[in-house]
Amino acid sequence: MARTEVVTRLRATLASLSLAVVLAAGAPPAGASPPPEVPLGTSVWWACMQAGTQSPPTPAGLGCPRAYTPRYPEQLAAAHRPFDVIVPENELKMAWTQPSQGHYDFTVVDRILAYARDHGFGVRGHVLVYGKGLPDWMTSPLRQEKWTRDSLLAVLKDHIKTVMQHAARAYPGVVREWDVVNEAFDSDGGYDGNLLSRVIGPDYVEQAFRFAHEADPDALLFYNDYDADQPGPRASAILRMAKDFVARGVPLDGIGLQMHLGMARPLPAPGDIARTMRSYADLGLRVAVTEMDVGLVPPFGALTAERQQAVYQEVAGDCAAIPACTGLTVWGVADPLSWGGSLPRRCCSTGTTRRSPRSPRCRRCSPEPGRAPRRSPGRAAAARSRSSPSSTPAPGSSARRW
Repeated sequence: MARTEVVTRLRATLASLSLAVVLAAGAPPAGASPPPEVPLGTSVWWACMQAGTQSPPTPAGLGCPRAYTPRYPEQLAAAHRPFDVIVPENELKMAWTQPSQGHYDFTVVDRILAYARDHGFGVRGHVLVYGKGLPDWMTSPLRQEKWTRDSLLAVLKDHIKTVMQHAARAYPGVVREWDVVNEAFDSDGGYDGNLLSRVIGPDYVEQAFRFAHEADPDALLFYNDYDADQPGPRASAILRMAKDFVARGVPLDGIGLQMHLGMARPLPAPGDIARTMRSYADLGLRVAVTEMDVGLVPPFGALTAERQQAVYQEVAGDCAAIPACTGLTVWGVADPLSWGGSLPRRCCSTGTTRRSPRSPRCRRCSPEPGRAPRRSPGRAAAARSRSSPSSTPAPGSSARRW
């Protein structure tokens, strides 16, 4: 398939990813094109998908977004039809998979990977090492004082090996890509002052990649971060790290650009994203858009629906036009399921949040519990071409491949 045709397909698909449109979509037109070569992904919060808003608190103390209603599983099944890849938002993080030191719990992970295997989806492994999201047994004040460089490196090595090899052995071929390290840099381009950086040193990032390659030599290993899509201190630091790793043979395969756009910061200037992608391609690395959403509702964005759609189309076009771009994932299948949609929303006129008891009128600015999720026009136009029952492969089929 020509890259120009991939551009067309990506743009068409990303124009139609709202739940309402997908659920209402009819049969695809005669002669519809096959899925594009560039995999399309969506994130999933599995606990919320299974239990709606009644799910218990998560290890990080997060509650489920209101859009996860009791009907969400059937909505998700329909909405997944345009997608090739699913990404666990939280369940592969350390607090979920290793709730106490040396004790691994793959109960939820196994359900996700089995679902993907049985329905022909790939899974992006997100994430093995996240310094800002370490479990309490690592970060409690009493424990922090006892860690040494060697003891923390041993914990990282054991964790990475155990999680990756469990996935590879129990579900071969399902997880081909891993976000090995997530968000290691500050906004000023320095390393984040998390426990790993303080005790091990900045080379904890390099060591994590070496451990991951040792655990599964066939896996594709990515560094994942935000603000990496446009010029700035963090983007410069990531590029320097990538050049250094390539020069020294550190097993880095690609860079994940989270692409949370319009989230309380300016959108990239025209051409910035394509230039960023090419800068990594020139190093021989892959690049993937890993967590894309485009804010509509203040304070997470204030774009028009038309501008939101144009941003999705631009990024999809850039990815499809650059061979090194191997995938594009939207964070939540619709705006209310994005991480931003689950947080307090700023009100139309007063500027206070929905949670403020002082402004009852303000609380009506966002959809009330039980109401249908707000449509996301930027994610909304051609799922019709891929949403018939025939587009969903039978269990065990390989219709969707990485």
